[in-house]
Parts: sequence; C-alpha cells; structure tokens
Amino acid sequence: MSKSFPQRFGKYVLLQKIAMGGMAEIFRAKTTGAEGFEREVVIKRILPHFTEDEAFVNMFIDEATLAAKLNHANIVQIFDFDRIEDTYYIAMEYIEGKDLKKVAEDGRKKGRPLSVPQCVRVIVEASKGLHYAHTRKHKNKALNLVHRDVSPHNIMVSYNGEVKLMDFGIAKAASRSTSTQAGTVKGKCAYMAPEQARGGALDGRTDLFALAVVFWELLTGKRLFAGDSDFATLSNVLKCEVEPPSQHNEAIPPELDELILKALSKDPDDRFSDAGEFSNELQKLLYSTVTDSGQVNLTDFMQSLFEEDIRALEELQENEENMELPASDTGTVTQPENSEAKTQAIDLNAAPSEARTMAIDTGSMPALQTVDEATLAAPGTATVNARPGMLSGHTGTYTGMAQAQGGSKTGLVAVVGILLLLAAGGGYFLSQKGGDSGVSTAVGEEAKKEKVAAQLSFAVTPSSATIFVNNQPVKGGNYSGFEGDKIVVQARFEGRESPAQTVTLGAGSNAVALTVPVDEKKEDNAEAVSITIEAPEDVNVRVGEKELGKGRVTLPDVVVGDEILAVAYRDNGEPFEKSFLVR
Repeated sequence: MSKSFPQRFGKYVLLQKIAMGGMAEIFRAKTTGAEGFEREVVIKRILPHFTEDEAFVNMFIDEATLAAKLNHANIVQIFDFDRIEDTYYIAMEYIEGKDLKKVAEDGRKKGRPLSVPQCVRVIVEASKGLHYAHTRKHKNKALNLVHRDVSPHNIMVSYNGEVKLMDFGIAKAASRSTSTQAGTVKGKCAYMAPEQARGGALDGRTDLFALAVVFWELLTGKRLFAGDSDFATLSNVLKCEVEPPSQHNEAIPPELDELILKALSKDPDDRFSDAGEFSNELQKLLYSTVTDSGQVNLTDFMQSLFEEDIRALEELQENEENMELPASDTGTVTQPENSEAKTQAIDLNAAPSEARTMAIDTGSMPALQTVDEATLAAPGTATVNARPGMLSGHTGTYTGMAQAQGGSKTGLVAVVGILLLLAAGGGYFLSQKGGDSGVSTAVGEEAKKEKVAAQLSFAVTPSSATIFVNNQPVKGGNYSGFEGDKIVVQARFEGRESPAQTVTLGAGSNAVALTVPVDEKKEDNAEAVSITIEAPEDVNVRVGEKELGKGRVTLPDVVVGDEILAVAYRDNGEPFEKSFLVR
C-alpha cells in the first residue's frame, strides 16, 4: 500500500486509493465509532479543480440525491453525501464480489459457467431491484426513474451470492435538478433498447429490454447486438432481430426462450408491463423446473470460482487491522513518493464500445496484472435524432445513426465492490472517465494542461447533406479535436440548413445528430412512385423491415423526397447496404 495511507478524510479513514478518473477519485475507506465499531465503505469525491464547475457539481449532487432515495437489497446503497471544505463526496456500500461480466467470463474460462437456473436467479434478483427503482416514490411522489445503463458491468454478484444493481449516475428521474437535452442518448450501445437508441421517450420497459440483453448473453456466452463499431451496434439494436437463446444453448427450455424473446420485443408495448412481471414469470418457471436448491446456489459458486481472490482479500484486510490510524482530521490526500512513476495510462480506444480510456494511480496498490475492456468500462453520451418515417441502418425506423458511446462528462460512476482485488491481480472494474488529474497540486496542474483527444461523428438527415463545423465543411463525416473544445455544428442541404448546435467535446468518441428540415412545399406536393431494385437472382432484398424477395423486386407507394435504405443479402450471408434519395 502507498505510504500516504491510511489518512483521515472527515469522519472517514481512507485505506486505499482505487483509481482516479478525469473528474473524480475513488477510495476504499472505513468509518469508525464507539466500542470498536467499523464499517467499510467506498468514497467517491470530486477532484478539487472541478468544484468550480457548477454544472458538474450539480450533476454530482443529483447522483447522490437520487441514489440516496433507493434502499433495496438488490441495489447498492448510498450512506452519506456531504462536503468537506470545498470537496463534495459520496459514501456508499462496499461489496465484496465481482461484476457480472467478470463472473461470466471467468466461469467460462475455467470451464465452470453459470448454469441456466443460476442465470435465471441472477436476473430475477436484478429485476427486483429494477422494479423497486421504477416504482419508487419519495414523499408520495413517483420518482419515475429509469436506470438507462443496465449492463453486466453494473450488476454486482457478491461472494455471498447477493445480486445488486449499481451506478444510477446517469439514471433519469423526473425530479432531477439537471435535465437531459431532448434527443440525447446515454448508456452503452450494445444494451440499449431501440427507443433509447433513437433518443425517444424512455420508461421502465427500456431497462427491462437492457436486462433481457444481459440475460441472453449470460445464457449463450455470445454478444447479441455488439458490432465492429458503435454505428454497427446501433444498427443491430434498431433492427432488433433476436434468435432464441436455445439455438446457442441446448439446456435452455422453450418456456424460457418465450419469456426472453418477449422481453426483447422491439415495441415496448409488446414487452412485459414492467420488471416485476418479468421477475414473477421467471420465478414461476424456476420453481416449476428446479427441484434441488443447490442448482440455484450462487454462494458456493462464487466462493469456489474466486477462491484465490477471496483469500488475497482476507489477507489484505487482516494486515489493515494492525495499521495505526492517523489522529489528524484532514481532507487532504497526499501523493505517494516518486509519483511521476506511479500513474499508468490505459488506452482502450480499440476495445468494444463499452470501453474507455482512463488513468489509474498505481502508487496505492500492487502492480496490476491484467486490464481489459471487461475491467474498465464507462457509459458514454451520444445524440441521436431522427425524422419519423426515414429508413436507415438495418431498420426502417430512422435516418442516420450516431457513433454512440462518447466521452461525455456525465455519468461518472461510483464503484462499489471488489475494491481490493486489484491488489490480488483480480479483474476489478471501474466505471470512470478518462484522463489523470493527479493528486498533488503539481500533478493536478499538469493534468489540466494536458489535452485529451476527442472525435465527433455525425448522424445526418438526409445523409447526403454537407456537415459544417465552425462554418467550415467537414470531409469524411468525422471531426477531430480535444476534450473541452466548444464547436458549432450544422448540416446544409439544397439551400436549407439544420439548427446550429454548440457541442462541448468529451474525451474519446462523441456523436451528434443533425436534421435538415424538409422542404414543406415539396413535401405537400410529394408524388407517390414505385421503385424497382435489381439484384442477382439469389440475393434477398429488404427495405426497412419489409422483405421484397430475391432478384428484381418492386417497392410501391414511395414518396418523392424520401431517403431509402435497401439491404441485400444471400441466405446466411452478410448484408450489403445502399441508400438513395427518391426523386
């Protein structure tokens, strides 16, 4: 452990610095009281120079205020929110365990994957937590809360078999003081519901869809919607073509197939009414098919699978019992000696869309053995806006898709659970933002000066419109800049232009949607025509969700001015796409 720990932070003792992102830092800590009382917690606090950012402070307060209203066995609990001098912090429940992504991956690697009944048990418990959050009232007023970032990274499984949802940091509730701009998409692309990917209205059924994606992947060991890029992933989400999971796992009964496919319906009205109904149906199936309680036991499974990690954690905690606690009460965290050699930057830009770039202060922990996209994941922000009736991607729902999963400064995620496992070489994951701000004043100032690369991609309607950034045309559909840059973006087409938008770039990938208004006169006089599409005789042709057949096909009643996306593919082959504007 670092020489700078333990140290006092108000009424808490900081035991270990887990990691630091661009705007907040995470500590494993404990609080002490009379007669030897102790409680281990996680402390998340804003870095000093961000306390001057009113918008960010409000977002941080939102996160704490919202999560503190939730008290359920299947949700990570917030214990405290306060300020020491000018530093805001959150104290939350500490979970000894692993996130579900790590559980699933290690189980498969070691030849001991979760059984079908165990998978059902995990999803049942997560559903209970979601239903509680969705229906939670505060002072007799509904919170109308939607998590918006349900994924394997945000579901914890403790070593005692408990299942807990975490990271309500980007959750949307009616009472939040900071609001989300219309058309803004937050969350991980691969776990979005179609309505979320479009930037549409969300409710509890959106989270239900995301949980069903997690369920499908947990049972099959495969990714459901993930593509080679965020663009491809969003296309798959909007297309929403789902195979029964039993096609990839023969142990799955038909009844379970039916429940999962219903939860994954493209139209929210075709899904279960809420997460509670989904949980009840899963429990009925579980009780009717499982006769031995050992089949759903998660405690023995977790303790066997992570035996070495648990042993290392116990040894570390035993050593901490002999540490002398500091007597002074200070909110200052000092930087370890040789700090310039203690920060390791990990670039995950090449990883799937859930991944992010961040910096971890390794001075406060032993060497990190392995880090992959499963251990570091952060929600991103993308903007997707669509004109109804337009066809794009693999679906007939909207025109243009954004490369979601940007590096917004929203959605900082408080991490709880398995905080000591980095020391054991375990796969601890932390949802945090990229960039290292340092702890000492010198390191902090250096981080401020460092520019972090940022990219902006565009979803434009119509797709043939010209994109302008700061009134200069952009070639290739992408713009490169730096985190914090403020730019003005706009699209122009045939003498018309979209409303100008001011965008502040976040680290990594960002996306924005631009829609050029239609020519109302042209639309009023629009003429319906038929389109003939020619393809090889053995090639299927689809427009939107309408299969037109093979070879030469006709699409009737198309309105002049519409943009059409045709998809051609051979049986079991990869799709080829071509879009065109009807004139």
